[in-house]
Amino acid sequence: MSAQSDREVSVKSYGAKGDGNTDDTRSIQSALDAIIRTGGTVYFPAGDYKISNNLYLYYASDVPVKLRGDAGATIYPNAKRYYIYCNNGDKSKKPFGSLTVEGLKIDGSRLPKPQAAYYDDPSGAYGIFTTNLKNIKIVNNTFANIYGSAIWVVLMKDINDSSLETSVTISNNKILNCWGLNPTKDFYDPKDKSKFAYDNYGDGIAVWGYRNAVIDNNYIYNDLAKTRHFGRAGIVLENDCANSKITNNTINGYDRNIHIETDKGGHLITNNKLSGSNVGIYFWLSNDWATNSTTIKDNQFSYNDEIAKYNLKTIVGDRKFIMLTGKPTTTYQGTNITGNTFAAKNVTDANQMMTLPANLKVNRSSNQARRF
Repeated sequence: MSAQSDREVSVKSYGAKGDGNTDDTRSIQSALDAIIRTGGTVYFPAGDYKISNNLYLYYASDVPVKLRGDAGATIYPNAKRYYIYCNNGDKSKKPFGSLTVEGLKIDGSRLPKPQAAYYDDPSGAYGIFTTNLKNIKIVNNTFANIYGSAIWVVLMKDINDSSLETSVTISNNKILNCWGLNPTKDFYDPKDKSKFAYDNYGDGIAVWGYRNAVIDNNYIYNDLAKTRHFGRAGIVLENDCANSKITNNTINGYDRNIHIETDKGGHLITNNKLSGSNVGIYFWLSNDWATNSTTIKDNQFSYNDEIAKYNLKTIVGDRKFIMLTGKPTTTYQGTNITGNTFAAKNVTDANQMMTLPANLKVNRSSNQARRF
């Protein structure tokens, strides 16, 4: 690592107060602007940092940037869209630049109107949103009370490009009451009434386009007793993702707790605890790419009639704990579904807890059904 990328600046050196009342947006942005040119660390001492606008990191070169918070370092947004937005700005869509975020808390509880008031709004907010970064590490953070999504990382490049070397690790984060749902199909975008906003936000963690992503040991909990609404999905893989590891996560209270769409398979999904929804893992199969079997093993699924209990609206219609739906595909031929436990009322047969295409060869063994 170069001397420049070893550089660390404190947001308080740029005037941030962290007293919960002062608007620290400009001070924090100044610290980010100073580091993005050379690489290095932006340090947040313990404190409550109020921001009134989005914070931006625009990468012009392949530098590493770290955002590091002390225990008790909390960002309180007073704006609604991208709280921390990171983009490399390369029109060729070639990924470069590295981001590490560690030890921060982003809490949307001080927004001008209550979180539930945004329900069915055509767009949600994002705690951290990145596009086209080469290396991403988001660990040991807390995201709370955000109407929208906590973490979105997007790669806008075809995964078949063999020159791409990227890495994504998202682990040991707490994502608490971060949700969003717009189930009304006729809710239009107010900027363009011809465009319908429907089921397009409200995720705990979403990864687009990266291969070999590691999503491990995150606690993603939407407290339905408090929010009274599902989120869209706890963890999402979409748009060409391949060979990801979704392991040891706890997810509760989403329309589908894990959502995988237009991907290239090869994933390992194991040792996750999925509760509060009767759709645990949902695949939308829409393309017939190279065969990459996926393994779904040793996960715990549980549902205790939360939809009826909290009068929840849903997106997915026919609901099962594991669903592979969509167009015929060979991508998931040979998928292994083993050692999973399904717990719900009146459950007697584990195989009845799955929806699988008739033409899909799936290895199913040692799955168990358990009644409450």
